[in-house]
Amino acid sequence: MNRILFFVALTTFLSCGTPKTQESQTDSQSDIAMQTDQNKENSESLKNTMVVNENKVIFFFPDSIESAEMQSKYDEDTYNEIVADMTWYPGIAGETLDTLGIKYIHCDKEFLILVKSDKTETKLKRKEVDGNMILFNVEKDPIISTAIEFDREVIIDYFDIK
Repeated sequence: MNRILFFVALTTFLSCGTPKTQESQTDSQSDIAMQTDQNKENSESLKNTMVVNENKVIFFFPDSIESAEMQSKYDEDTYNEIVADMTWYPGIAGETLDTLGIKYIHCDKEFLILVKSDKTETKLKRKEVDGNMILFNVEKDPIISTAIEFDREVIIDYFDIK
């Protein structure tokens, strides 16, 4: 029984603290609110970002919002032709990349971060890139191009394939 009373007294004593002033409570609450806002921004930014740190070819595609905008902007035949072109050329390039053993990915994220072997980063905003294909070798600067201009020899040279 004495042990129980001791633990109750100890728990009561430890749970009591010095009361905070109204000002310090408000400061703490605003600090927490700012941290929460920053965490939300960072979380949203991460959701919209793709990070690449290995040799790859990256093909850009529109996100679902951009696709819906294009669909409403163009008639059905034009829209279907645009979509066919956007998928056809990367598909043909992908077949060649497969035969060469080069990895490739599709990116519809807002931002792309390319991390070289020396840890330097290049951050690109997808909508501002003049092209839809990026060659990335961690030892070299990236090459921005288009899938329609895909050239097997350029790939072999850039990725040092023997």
